[in-house]
Amino acid sequence: MEEFTAHEPPSEKELKNFEQEVTKGPEEGDALVLDLRHKNNSVWNTKVLDLILARVLEKRTGSAWEDLPERSGAYFLDII
Repeated sequence: MEEFTAHEPPSEKELKNFEQEVTKGPEEGDALVLDLRHKNNSVWNTKVLDLILARVLEKRTGSAWEDLPERSGAYFLDII
């Protein structure tokens, strides 16, 4: 619960720069922060969720997660 209450969303400037393609926005390796002030399908949140999905799918191969049933990326995205 503490992590949620300490959550700091991206600044309005970061969001605006990303939407206007001034910056690349969240990147692999960054601390991925959802913008809880907007919907999940915002441009920022969509990119963050896609990066999280890529991490999940990558961990499925060659790890303890490989015993999970075969599911599509859309399935895991719904869970995320």
